[in-house]
Amino acid sequence: MPRVVAELVSQVYAAAPLTGPGDFVMSQRPYRPACREVLWEALRSELLSIGITEERRKERNIVYHSLRHSFVTACRVIGLSDFETMTLSRHKDIKQLARYSHGQEALDLRRIGERFERYFLAPAGEHGGGGY
Repeated sequence: MPRVVAELVSQVYAAAPLTGPGDFVMSQRPYRPACREVLWEALRSELLSIGITEERRKERNIVYHSLRHSFVTACRVIGLSDFETMTLSRHKDIKQLARYSHGQEALDLRRIGERFERYFLAPAGEHGGGGY
């Protein structure tokens, strides 16, 4: 897990109302993970925050499963072997893995990841207004 993601998960856990030994990072009730509706609302909210309306989300067919495609693409772009990517994504064969990989030729995810880390790890107030 990238350092910045681990730190964000730790922050979520610290702010979570349920932090017992049997709870999940995103619990709604003791011993239960957040329900599907909560996760859907979070996805819609995040997409809206970057300018993707509900109508546009539907046009582009952006769903939680889309994150799996993004993950596989990211793994391949940063140079993980097909075996490593298949192990992490739990794909059973190379043909399935290939269907999940998109547009990696156009992206430099290492550079993008470094930019995200710089942004999220910068002291408060040093973000320069979001730079989207």
